[in-house]
Amino acid sequence: METKLIEIRDRGTKIVALATRMVPATPRESALLSWCGYGPATPLVVLAYADPDNGGRTECHHDPVEWRLHRGRTMQRAHLHLQDHWDDVEDGGVVDVEYVAGEVDAPKVAS
Repeated sequence: METKLIEIRDRGTKIVALATRMVPATPRESALLSWCGYGPATPLVVLAYADPDNGGRTECHHDPVEWRLHRGRTMQRAHLHLQDHWDDVEDGGVVDVEYVAGEVDAPKVAS
């Protein structure tokens, strides 16, 4: 498994999130993921964050569509970007949704 602590930014939004790419590092991890229905070709990223507006309740999804149903575009676009560009996002780095969507010319930097 590969895990990164990241900052997700959007218009007036700053979210600290934990992203884990479910890539098995051992045969046991591979077997466990397969047992859950995730094969070796599945680009699976699990994204979680603690929502300070909801008493710190943690929300976590492996399917980016789930974010759209509950949280709108910010988390969904960040999740999709992580799935497609995992190696481009550094641990502690920023996923700027406005930049990813082509709405601004330069990405925000970590604050």
